[in-house]
Amino acid sequence: MLRRGARNRPPARPNAHPMKLSPRLLRRVHLLLGCFFAPLLIYYMLSGLWQSYGLDDRKKAQAEGGISAVFVSASAPHKHLTFPGASSKTSWSEPYRWFVAAMVAGLAVTLVLGIYIAFTTFRPWWGVALAIGLGIAFPILLLWSSVRTAAP
Repeated sequence: MLRRGARNRPPARPNAHPMKLSPRLLRRVHLLLGCFFAPLLIYYMLSGLWQSYGLDDRKKAQAEGGISAVFVSASAPHKHLTFPGASSKTSWSEPYRWFVAAMVAGLAVTLVLGIYIAFTTFRPWWGVALAIGLGIAFPILLLWSSVRTAAP
């Protein structure tokens, strides 16, 4: 006999919808993908930074030597898919190229998971939307501010 007010229903399942992934699993995938690709992403960010400042200029490195030569050599995997010091004309790594493609796909997945986690855990939700919007608008504004119109 049921108590008054009690209902006869089956116990709740943690994953009621078959396509819904648990938040814990999403966080774990996000964390592990980020940790796996973090070293290579940090390298690509740093080498992209010194390339954007022209520190990897081959002509300058040949003239000056020293630290410029280090930047040129360290840029080889990023620019030519070769080991530092190897010739980009004779050797490049196809497996490394595929690994970089996997890194890009992994980064995309972990970013989407991070945004999903942010929307589902951060309140108010519009704070996340505002941060994403500013993350899109700010670089565009910085680039646009450097455009100069040609004088007629």
